[in-house]
Amino acid sequence: MPISTTFVLNTQTNALSEYTKYPFNSFFKIDNNYYGVSSTGIYELNGDDDNGQPINASIKTARLDFGQQEIKNIADIYLMIKACGSYTIKTISHDNRTHEYPVLDEDLQIHTKHIKLSKGVRGCHWEVIFENADGAHFELHSMDLNVTPLPLRILAK
Repeated sequence: MPISTTFVLNTQTNALSEYTKYPFNSFFKIDNNYYGVSSTGIYELNGDDDNGQPINASIKTARLDFGQQEIKNIADIYLMIKACGSYTIKTISHDNRTHEYPVLDEDLQIHTKHIKLSKGVRGCHWEVIFENADGAHFELHSMDLNVTPLPLRILAK
């Protein structure tokens, strides 16, 4: 099966998801079961690995200005999550500066995870990426960002 990229649109929220390295051209859900469709058939998507290989996953936000044109800092991120293993939170500011925050989480119940970010990082627009490590299982229910507008200053290039 050829490997392709598939885009999925959530019609309730208008959120767009991109699935890469999947040999499927579409997906669907019946009850609590998910399926992928390719030219060779319909496949149920289940299990903790992909033919013995870890399933690496990432979630990336759009470029956000949080409704404010000012320079701002993201002081904290609060995740509502159930996770077993390691993951990384990455922030990318408007000038493409990336900061990584590794997290180890072994709480198999849904809980709030507080991640303190660097104080000196600032930008006008931000992207946030969540990535699991080595196929670690997670259920990310929400991600709340504590955004602080900063006094108006010219950003250094």
